[in-house]
Amino acid sequence: LPENAIKAVLAPILAFTRERNRGGKTPETKLKYLMKQLKRNPEDLSPLLEFYADNEIHFPETRLNEVPARGVFINGLEFLQSAPVPETGLEAFIGLAGEKDRLLDGVQLQACLPQLEIIREAGHAPEPLLNHLALHLRSDGLLKNS
Repeated sequence: LPENAIKAVLAPILAFTRERNRGGKTPETKLKYLMKQLKRNPEDLSPLLEFYADNEIHFPETRLNEVPARGVFINGLEFLQSAPVPETGLEAFIGLAGEKDRLLDGVQLQACLPQLEIIREAGHAPEPLLNHLALHLRSDGLLKNS
């Protein structure tokens, strides 16, 4: 990205699992169990729906066709489980996380991203975070009202 570009991260995942102490709340055993269940029966989406429900993420069954192909989804989970997180360079980003995010610990994330703003009453869904980002950019004169 160009150096002068405005960069923002919403509900940043620096480390998905709790054990990595980088803001994730998901226990590694829970993530491994989910991956095992998804690999065992490729047609059964109930483990995924249970994971969402356990984390109070509402995913309507009418949108199940939007879930990525099983292999792509499992690869994404494996990436979240082990992806290295840079220790530097994060200060160039505006960071926003929801106070009620079931996947992320905003207070712990602030140790890594001091500029992270925790949005009251917001969860992991992007809409409230995007709305807050737009207000932030407007107040700084970086975004025009439309």
